Amino acid sequence: MKVKLENLIKEYGMIAMLVYLVIFLLVALGFIGAVQLGFNTEEVPGGILSLLGATWVFLKVTQIGRIALTVLLTPIVARVLHRGKANNSTP
Repeated sequence: MKVKLENLIKEYGMIAMLVYLVIFLLVALGFIGAVQLGFNTEEVPGGILSLLGATWVFLKVTQIGRIALTVLLTPIVARVLHRGKANNSTP
Protein backbone atom coordinates (compact mmCIF):
# COMPACT_ATOMS: atom_id res chain seq x y z
CA MET A 1 0.00 0.00 0.00
CA LYS A 2 2.90 2.34 0.78
CA VAL A 3 4.29 1.79 -2.73
CA LYS A 4 0.93 2.77 -4.23
CA LEU A 5 0.93 5.97 -2.20
CA GLU A 6 4.49 6.79 -3.29
CA ASN A 7 3.56 6.21 -6.96
CA LEU A 8 0.48 8.36 -6.49
CA ILE A 9 2.60 11.18 -5.07
CA LYS A 10 4.99 10.91 -8.02
CA GLU A 11 2.10 11.06 -10.49
CA TYR A 12 -0.16 13.65 -8.83
CA GLY A 13 2.29 15.51 -6.59
CA MET A 14 0.77 18.12 -4.34
CA ILE A 15 -2.82 17.01 -5.02
CA ALA A 16 -2.11 13.57 -3.49
CA MET A 17 -0.41 15.15 -0.48
CA LEU A 18 -3.32 17.54 0.10
CA VAL A 19 -5.92 14.78 -0.24
CA TYR A 20 -4.03 12.69 2.35
CA LEU A 21 -3.66 15.69 4.67
CA VAL A 22 -7.36 16.55 4.47
CA ILE A 23 -8.35 12.94 5.21
CA PHE A 24 -5.83 12.85 8.09
CA LEU A 25 -7.21 16.04 9.63
CA LEU A 26 -10.84 14.96 9.21
CA VAL A 27 -10.17 11.64 10.93
CA ALA A 28 -8.13 13.21 13.75
CA LEU A 29 -10.58 16.02 14.42
CA GLY A 30 -13.52 13.65 14.10
CA PHE A 31 -12.03 11.31 16.69
CA ILE A 32 -11.20 14.16 19.07
CA GLY A 33 -14.72 15.56 18.65
CA ALA A 34 -16.30 12.16 19.26
CA VAL A 35 -14.23 11.66 22.41
CA GLN A 36 -15.06 15.15 23.66
CA LEU A 37 -18.76 14.47 23.16
CA GLY A 38 -18.43 11.19 25.03
CA PHE A 39 -16.67 12.25 28.20
CA ASN A 40 -14.84 15.07 29.92
CA THR A 41 -11.08 14.67 29.46
CA GLU A 42 -10.39 16.84 32.50
CA GLU A 43 -11.55 13.95 34.70
CA VAL A 44 -9.13 11.50 33.08
CA PRO A 45 -5.60 11.24 34.47
CA GLY A 46 -3.33 12.97 31.99
CA GLY A 47 -6.23 14.99 30.53
CA ILE A 48 -5.31 16.36 27.13
CA LEU A 49 -2.18 14.18 26.87
CA SER A 50 -4.34 11.08 27.20
CA LEU A 51 -6.60 12.39 24.46
CA LEU A 52 -3.64 13.08 22.17
CA GLY A 53 -2.23 9.61 22.88
CA ALA A 54 -5.55 7.95 22.11
CA THR A 55 -5.81 10.03 18.92
CA TRP A 56 -2.34 8.90 17.84
CA VAL A 57 -3.29 5.24 18.39
CA PHE A 58 -6.55 5.72 16.47
CA LEU A 59 -4.69 7.38 13.59
CA LYS A 60 -2.23 4.47 13.44
CA VAL A 61 -5.10 1.96 13.40
CA THR A 62 -6.84 3.82 10.57
CA GLN A 63 -3.68 4.53 8.55
CA ILE A 64 -4.19 1.76 5.97
CA GLY A 65 -7.77 2.89 5.38
CA ARG A 66 -6.68 6.51 5.01
CA ILE A 67 -4.01 5.54 2.48
CA ALA A 68 -6.51 3.42 0.54
CA LEU A 69 -8.98 6.31 0.52
CA THR A 70 -6.24 8.64 -0.70
CA VAL A 71 -5.36 6.26 -3.55
CA LEU A 72 -9.04 6.07 -4.47
CA LEU A 73 -9.89 9.79 -4.24
CA THR A 74 -6.77 11.48 -5.62
CA PRO A 75 -7.44 10.73 -9.33
CA ILE A 76 -11.03 11.95 -8.90
CA VAL A 77 -9.94 15.17 -7.18
CA ALA A 78 -7.24 15.76 -9.82
CA ARG A 79 -9.77 15.27 -12.61
CA VAL A 80 -12.20 17.73 -11.01
CA LEU A 81 -9.46 20.31 -10.43
CA HIS A 82 -8.12 19.99 -13.97
CA ARG A 83 -11.64 20.27 -15.36
CA GLY A 84 -12.04 23.52 -13.44
CA LYS A 85 -8.77 24.84 -14.86
CA ALA A 86 -9.86 23.91 -18.38
CA ASN A 87 -13.16 25.78 -17.91
CA ASN A 88 -11.37 28.86 -16.58
CA SER A 89 -8.89 29.01 -19.48
CA THR A 90 -11.52 29.03 -22.24
CA PRO A 91 -12.75 32.53 -23.19
